[in-house]
Amino acid sequence: MSPKGKVAKKRSPKKESKKLKPPPVQKTPEVAEAGDSTEKKIPIRRLTSEEVKHALAETQVAPDGVPSRDDQIADSPLPMKSPQTVDSHNDDFITQAVKFLNEKANETLYVGALEIGTYVLKNFFNDDITLATSRNPKKPTSYQELCNHPGLFVKPEALGVMVRVAAQEQFFAINKMKTDSLSYSHKAELVKLPNDKAKISLVKACLKKSLSVRQLSEQVSKAREKHYSERGLLGTYLVEKIFSPGELFEDPRRQALFHDEDKRKEYLKGLKSKTRRTLSEKVGEAVEKAKGWVNLYEEMLKDLEEIELEKKSRKP
Repeated sequence: MSPKGKVAKKRSPKKESKKLKPPPVQKTPEVAEAGDSTEKKIPIRRLTSEEVKHALAETQVAPDGVPSRDDQIADSPLPMKSPQTVDSHNDDFITQAVKFLNEKANETLYVGALEIGTYVLKNFFNDDITLATSRNPKKPTSYQELCNHPGLFVKPEALGVMVRVAAQEQFFAINKMKTDSLSYSHKAELVKLPNDKAKISLVKACLKKSLSVRQLSEQVSKAREKHYSERGLLGTYLVEKIFSPGELFEDPRRQALFHDEDKRKEYLKGLKSKTRRTLSEKVGEAVEKAKGWVNLYEEMLKDLEEIELEKKSRKP
């Protein structure tokens, strides 16, 4: 053979390239019957949607891959109900749901408050519930430092409520009162009252009459009103609420006190000298805070007005 023939033989990869091709797809029995020749190309046809649905129906599987209703009923021990059959507007159902959620929310808050309050009561008041729940603004120095610490997430007012929650539980224990049947919502209402004989009487009445939370709340409000009016503690109430103007000034029971000048002066004259001095100091602090709030409100209002003017000026 000539050199040319040898070169041509080396450069001819056609026969070897056939070996690199992927093996032909194996034919199903039905395809094999259609043609015996391995070299003959077999046309591949996609199933129509109707054929797919028919095949799925035969296997009792829904088109979306979920077991058919018959399979679900067979596998489920209870009869299935469509969501549409549930009466979502049933008043009793909604009422029970609201009652359950409210109680769970109060339980979470009360238990958390009890844990924090117990810690503060033990470490800052030496478990002295009288001192801890006293309305005297002169609390232990360590407690005041705790409330004024910038890193404390809990506000002093909220911390005070938590201490009263813990003190109330100790009060119940000291007086051997079985309050297990009281819900956390009931106990949250009772925290608003001082730990005295009046609270004991109210708890007993609540347990005996099975008062609802709303009924107990009404009784607590009446007891607070009686407590403040009979003992002349409305001045203390003012001292406590002076930094909460919304709660203080919008209280319908105190409207005459703030809007009737003659009645206001008459009442203030009847306060003890010590209470008037304390109230005067608190009102002065509140005025300074209110001035700061007014300045912040005015600055915010000015910013909002400038933003609106800028937007209007940009419009073509």
